Amino acid sequence: MDERTAEEGERVGAILKATDEKVYLFGYGTYSEEIPPPDPQGKRGMVDFVHSANVTNPKLTMDDGTVVWGCECWWGREEEVKKFIGHRIVEVVKPPYELDGGEK
Repeated sequence: MDERTAEEGERVGAILKATDEKVYLFGYGTYSEEIPPPDPQGKRGMVDFVHSANVTNPKLTMDDGTVVWGCECWWGREEEVKKFIGHRIVEVVKPPYELDGGEK
């Protein structure tokens, strides 16, 4: 996942984090556009910061309708993300997210 660019409507994947054994995946969807994110009301860390700074960020719309912003994940074209995942265990997460360590 070297190049994090895509064309509008292009298939992408979004990853929260990864270890040697496991990938925490937001999912697959499409690159929508690059716009300032709406106010997440302090619930989504970097999204809140980017909103406050009023800067644009990649909007990624997952197949289930969930919106993930480029600033809160590693993302790339779908085939690149699948190659990166390889044979690791995949756990699907949704924002706002909680992980094993209680991170939110």
